[in-house]
Amino acid sequence: MKIPYSIKDKVSYELFNILQEISYRFEKNGYECYFVGGFIRDLLLERKKNFEDIDISTNARPEEVMKLFPKVIPTGIKHGTVTILYKGLTIECTTYRKESQYSDHRRPDKIEYSKTIYEDLSRRDFTINALAYNIKKQELIDEFNGIEDLKNRLIRSIGNPKDRFLEDGLRPIRACRFMATLEFEIEQNTKNAILDKDVRVAIQSISIERFTEELKKGFKAKKTSLMLKSLYELKILHLFLENDLYEKIPEDFYYYLDCLLNENLKMSYWFWYQKFDLKKISKKLKFSNKLMKIIEIYILYINIYLEYHPFNQFDDKDLQNLKNKNLDVLKKYQKELLIIYKKFLGKLKKELFAEKEEIFKNLSLFIKQNYYNLKEKKIDELELLNLFYDWLRYVINNEPLITTDLAINGDDIKTLGFTGKEIGLKLNEVLEYVLEYPEHNSKKILLEKLKP
Repeated sequence: MKIPYSIKDKVSYELFNILQEISYRFEKNGYECYFVGGFIRDLLLERKKNFEDIDISTNARPEEVMKLFPKVIPTGIKHGTVTILYKGLTIECTTYRKESQYSDHRRPDKIEYSKTIYEDLSRRDFTINALAYNIKKQELIDEFNGIEDLKNRLIRSIGNPKDRFLEDGLRPIRACRFMATLEFEIEQNTKNAILDKDVRVAIQSISIERFTEELKKGFKAKKTSLMLKSLYELKILHLFLENDLYEKIPEDFYYYLDCLLNENLKMSYWFWYQKFDLKKISKKLKFSNKLMKIIEIYILYINIYLEYHPFNQFDDKDLQNLKNKNLDVLKKYQKELLIIYKKFLGKLKKELFAEKEEIFKNLSLFIKQNYYNLKEKKIDELELLNLFYDWLRYVINNEPLITTDLAINGDDIKTLGFTGKEIGLKLNEVLEYVLEYPEHNSKKILLEKLKP
């Protein structure tokens, strides 16, 4: 079905002109050019005006595309795909392909090029991704009622859903991820096919890296809960994380998860709630060491914050002093509680100081989202939490938190006669003291304290 349609008012003026130039370059050399996939889907949904992922389908072979543009990367040339770099855009360009057998549930056994855009669209995963647009003709091709499914907010497989999923075991996971990014539902027949035993074998055959990539995309979405709910309901998570999962998660968890705005903080909250073994699950999901450390620092903070709420120790007079910006009242904290927070800041400073600003920004969001805790404690001023946040920032920037912040070092301790492991033990002993009394971080005081 061909539908008259113009994207001129749907994208920026600059982008429209660049897309016209690209299309013209194909067509003046005798080739077809259709913009396809998520780019067109998101245009129809009016989700955004600037796009990072733009895809083209064409009857030009990869080697022919490489002659049309000065900068082309052969990213997937074996599968008919190259990447065009043009005026700041990165565009994935794929030659029309036919259906083929998928013995490994991941990639076609062989690439067969087709002659028409219609054959190419028929091999795609979901109707909402099988839309093609010709900018010269101002014409939209919708062979599988994708526009209707967009209107009804449905994720529906093209043709037999079981066949589509057996071709690529990632597709059921993408369906769940689209629930989060688009806030759609999975059509019932499509959902039923995901539970088919053969499809579950196909899902398990995909690499953990592909699964994790989709998982991360879902955590970036506003409605991450929709993806997680479906991954639990359809028992897809169990295929990758085995027995590390709870069977039931309450709605309160999902509500709070969606209130958080950062994907790493969201993932940390999920890890915290599930009581995951961080190293074990991070290894399974092939997380980088850096991401594992970021999740670890967020989980540590969540545990501390919920167990040792900043204002548990304060009476009404203290709270009033805080409202009046009298920060001296913070000294009334139990020393043990202060040191718990300082040790957290020390870990952050030692392991992730370069990411400090990003982490603090997200901790601020977490603190504000926990405002309901304050209401339970009859504290009505969100300003108090902001003051606490300011204190955290002050401490990490101004107070000694790790051994390298101390006014003395190992060489100084050697002068007192300590050797070997004793030096490290004494440095940590002094650090404990300075965490409690930061004003005593001077060489004279610390060496005097360490004298035998």
